[in-house]
Amino acid sequence: MAKQPIPNPARWLRGALDWLCAGRADYRAFQRRRKTREHRARLSLCKTIWIVVGLLMLLKPSLPFIIMLSLPTTFVCFALLDEYER
Repeated sequence: MAKQPIPNPARWLRGALDWLCAGRADYRAFQRRRKTREHRARLSLCKTIWIVVGLLMLLKPSLPFIIMLSLPTTFVCFALLDEYER
């Protein structure tokens, strides 16, 4: 008897999102933008920022310090990944 492959929830969710947003111009533009080298570089920068901030949070694990670091970091990463004209 052959083993059944384990379903991948991420693939199922991505398929559902693609199906729901099919035909929307903004979603197609987002998909094109995600594949650009510039967007991937900014995403890599955001990941590096979060790793550094996470390490700082591990050094001083207090709630006010974590909140003080996580909120500005979130806003900076949103600003980096936001689509804007240069």
